[in-house]
Amino acid sequence: MTYNKDRGVGSANRWISLLIGLSLGLAACGGQNLASNATAATTAVASNATAATAAIRWSETAAPPGVNVPGAQWLKIEGAGGLSNTVQLAAVLRPAATGTFPLVVWLHGSDGALLTDATAASLLSAGGFVVLVGCWKFTPESADLIRGSPVPRIPCLQNIATTDDSIQALIEVGQQLPGVKKGSFGTFGVSAGGPLALQLTTTRTDIGAVVVDSSPRGPAKVSAPVLILGGTADLTVSAEAQQTYEQALRDAGTTVEAHYYEGGLHAVTVGDFQVDAIKRMIDFYGRYLK
Repeated sequence: MTYNKDRGVGSANRWISLLIGLSLGLAACGGQNLASNATAATTAVASNATAATAAIRWSETAAPPGVNVPGAQWLKIEGAGGLSNTVQLAAVLRPAATGTFPLVVWLHGSDGALLTDATAASLLSAGGFVVLVGCWKFTPESADLIRGSPVPRIPCLQNIATTDDSIQALIEVGQQLPGVKKGSFGTFGVSAGGPLALQLTTTRTDIGAVVVDSSPRGPAKVSAPVLILGGTADLTVSAEAQQTYEQALRDAGTTVEAHYYEGGLHAVTVGDFQVDAIKRMIDFYGRYLK
């Protein structure tokens, strides 16, 4: 038999082309399967994420052990940031009178929500406000040591939402409470809570007044009137730093009032000058929260 070289090469080429075609076909099918699997996985993740989301909800609960604030209504708040497993604890303080009153949302400092926050908020509420004190960050159950004395904390052991989401949840619940007047509300922030109370005015238009205690910084301009309180003997935040920020706000056109207590330490609203500081807050909120 005579071997035809050209014919052999042609046959070989045809076989190679067939094999390549089959390989490409299998790869295409495999790619489709991989894409299909990836799409299914993405859908499953999205479905699980949707199942985990939740609206803000609140219910009454008992006061934390060792925390006694006469007249306080304690709330368990769930769903901050749309996450069903977040839990915040808050105290609501109300005036003794009946009727509707402006809301003030009280933001604690970096040590977490303390008993002293709730007792000071109780004094503020007596001036004609519904005051909500709740945790915006993780707060342990152990007491805090302030100037050598243990102060009980209001624990927030399952608060895993962001700071902003936690604060927004407090505001949302506060606005839903019976006895709260519709319209603008006030914010208060002590120490690390001060910049947060001020920053809210850059994204919300329903804040009528802001009070900060021992807070040296915040946004360059605030759209609501601001009262700054501080102490000249504060070892954490200098009065000079607070005065510098005060002047920056004035220069930016913000309505600002300020008072610095001679010899006052950090957080004057819960210290030796508490009575006068709370009186100034009541007067300030009363003029701007109608």
